[in-house]
Amino acid sequence: MGYRRFNQAQSGSLARLSRRQLMFAGASAIPALMISREAVGHDSFPVTIEHAFGSTTIAHEPQRIVTLGWSGEDAVIALGKVPIAMTGYPYWPDGIADWNKNRMGSENPVLLRHAIDYEQIALLRPDLILAVFSGLDAIAYKRLSRIAPVVSWMKGPWSSNWQEQTQVTGRALGRTTESSKVIRSVENLVGDFKNTFPEIRGKTFALISHFPQQNGCDVYLPGDTRFEMFRALGLRPSPGIARIGNAKGGFYSQSISLEQLDILDCDILIAWFAEGIEAACKSQPILNTILSIQRGTCVSLEKPETIWAVLTPTVLSIPFGYPEIVRDISRAATRLAALTEGR
Repeated sequence: MGYRRFNQAQSGSLARLSRRQLMFAGASAIPALMISREAVGHDSFPVTIEHAFGSTTIAHEPQRIVTLGWSGEDAVIALGKVPIAMTGYPYWPDGIADWNKNRMGSENPVLLRHAIDYEQIALLRPDLILAVFSGLDAIAYKRLSRIAPVVSWMKGPWSSNWQEQTQVTGRALGRTTESSKVIRSVENLVGDFKNTFPEIRGKTFALISHFPQQNGCDVYLPGDTRFEMFRALGLRPSPGIARIGNAKGGFYSQSISLEQLDILDCDILIAWFAEGIEAACKSQPILNTILSIQRGTCVSLEKPETIWAVLTPTVLSIPFGYPEIVRDISRAATRLAALTEGR
């Protein structure tokens, strides 16, 4: 069933749900806006896009698109095209994010490794290479440009937020009007999250990741695309994270040792423990000294769709993964309020 028909069929039942019920219903109840794959680009070509390594001119509407980096395929698919090759991800058995599987139809893109295989890409004969959210360097850009027009990141590696990724992709595909509609739809959804769960607003938070045998944690800082998604929901950086962010201006993350865990004192900790929170705390008992873990106000990212939606928020991953994430944050905020009242 196409998106428009699905949306019409759902509109009656969704209208009968309150906003809060809708948010708690989960991702399946909130279909992301997606442009029909039969849509025709409205912009004229050629199109020239300025980026970090200069400018790239795209002569004709691209048909054979390769996406590099993380989740670059999401904006392409949301705008009605499917890349001929894209990054594969270990979080899913088939290497493809859940939110993309039903949108790709019978097409079967080549799944690329994170290391660039220039020969493999050249054999695919692409007419556009998109690396908007990537760590592409000048040498890789030059080599790829010999294969096809390349659009890289704008201001810095791994720095383009989901809006910029979608805007740039829309320009490259000749679909700027469609990209604006998609962005507006997701921004409205994020606004609904914020308005529907007022208990979240103003709560302090920290966002971290921790891997097995790691003698510390990686903390994400203000300005990072992942961190800013939670600020958009109304959360505030914890004092310790704000302090590091001010000291490390321009950095998106920082490693801290397990002896510095007091930096993570906050109302709600949002954490990706690669082996799960229970295994992590058993392996590193010192993690149990984090206040949010002690009082049960830690939101642990355990599922591929929530982990990856946080690691790479996009116009497709946000509507799919964030309903559950916001629900869990709301529960943590409610528990915190109950504990505070019980003092």
